[in-house]
Amino acid sequence: MENQSEIAGFVLAGTLAAVFFVVLIVMVVLNHRNKMHQNALDLMALEQKQQQELFEAIALAEEKEKERIAKNLHDELSMNLVLLKQNLSRQKKMLEPGSLPLQVNEENAKLLERTIEGLSTSVYELTPRFMMLFGLSRSLQNDLEMIHKSQHISTRFSNPGGVEFESLFSKKELLNINRLCHELINNIIKHAGCQKLELQILRQEKAIHITLRHDGKIVSEEDMEQFAHNSDGLGLKSIKARIKFLNGSIHYSHKEALAYTQLSLPLPEPELKSPLS
Repeated sequence: MENQSEIAGFVLAGTLAAVFFVVLIVMVVLNHRNKMHQNALDLMALEQKQQQELFEAIALAEEKEKERIAKNLHDELSMNLVLLKQNLSRQKKMLEPGSLPLQVNEENAKLLERTIEGLSTSVYELTPRFMMLFGLSRSLQNDLEMIHKSQHISTRFSNPGGVEFESLFSKKELLNINRLCHELINNIIKHAGCQKLELQILRQEKAIHITLRHDGKIVSEEDMEQFAHNSDGLGLKSIKARIKFLNGSIHYSHKEALAYTQLSLPLPEPELKSPLS
């Protein structure tokens, strides 16, 4: 009996030891898996952070390069074209009415006027000087006015709450919002084939909503995801990167025959002031 008790004790101790080691091994494996999962998440977060930093660096370099090119175009070419326009104007006074040279002069003057307008548009697109002078809201309104004149598209701008972006966002954020709106508008003009385009700005408690409404081709969220997946161009990738930089979101929808693109930008959290300040 005593031997049987000892054997039973050894068996029980061995079983407990085996169970302990099995539990220990399971815990080690689970801990290792958790660490591997956490390392993967940390690596993904690091890659996203590096991608975001790379985008910001590229965007900043692009803005500086655009400013340099725009300055050269404005300071050199614009001045020469204006002088040429004045020369044509003086030459016109010396030509006989109805003569062939006068007709050529007038045609050259018209061509020069279109060239100056095209150059002004290019300079405006390269650097948002209008935005810097008059603010983002007025700049977007001016964009729609230019689209109406150049593309013969009926446009409408509304900012019923009088949102002033400059009091809410940094200069870097303003530049990205401006570029983002330009890219969205250009995509609509190029691909939607619309005749009417409306831009509305609304402020809610925690976000600014910029909504583009048009009567052109309707696309869904799924369509845009498919376009972004299949596209090799930089346009959609740039839009995605800018939205991520702004911590914003974009939604595509439609109501009846109208298509909607809504850009939502979270408002920065107000800084908490110290009670002693």
